[in-house]
Amino acid sequence: MNKKMKIIFTLSLVTNILLLGVLGGQAYHMRRGGHGSWGDLRKTLTPETRALMRQTFKEKKPEIFAIFKEVREKKNILIEVFSAETFDPVVYDVAAWNLQQLGIKIANHKLETFKNLGAELPQEDREALAQKLAAAVLGKHGRKGRWAKHSPRDLGQHENKER
Repeated sequence: MNKKMKIIFTLSLVTNILLLGVLGGQAYHMRRGGHGSWGDLRKTLTPETRALMRQTFKEKKPEIFAIFKEVREKKNILIEVFSAETFDPVVYDVAAWNLQQLGIKIANHKLETFKNLGAELPQEDREALAQKLAAAVLGKHGRKGRWAKHSPRDLGQHENKER
């Protein structure tokens, strides 16, 4: 193996090790923080509530999957419109509006699901789920944590402060 090949091989090996380290660290961070799941919240709920939620979400799965399929289709249309050879703002507005309406439809579906659950849950469990409800409807904007610099929970950061 000549010197050039040894350098390329070494750089490739180092890059792969770094990539594995980054991916492993990210996976550990996500698992430890409960990111993308119900995390430790699930443990605070009563077994009856967990069973009711599992059943409710299982029943609602086909409805939400149909909406997400429609979202993928509308998203692809928006991408095609935006990357067309000639940009048409009117067609773009229609495609963007259609995609926005599906976002509203998803939020309404989540709100309705939580409303139905709320009617059957005890107050303690509803109190524990209140933040999750807001985060589910608003998306990731309402979460606390290391990267949530613009969290709506930190209301003081947006006030005008005289310096």
